[in-house]
Amino acid sequence: MLPIFDLTLLLNGFPMKEAKAELQQIISFSEEEHQSFIEEQKTKIVAFHLENNPFYKEIVGSTTLKNWNDLPI
Repeated sequence: MLPIFDLTLLLNGFPMKEAKAELQQIISFSEEEHQSFIEEQKTKIVAFHLENNPFYKEIVGSTTLKNWNDLPI
């Protein structure tokens, strides 16, 4: 039986098989690969918000931040 949360995701069209496959891939990363993956995801998150969120773009300004911890929350 599927847990209720999984069932809700399936009913809403969430690609469960693909997500579980990606999770297994992430879990299998070595420590070094995992750290690299995390840094890449951080970069993607910031790029997404700078492109799609005018308010956040205004807060960050035109400077290029190299340190995740320097970003405004």
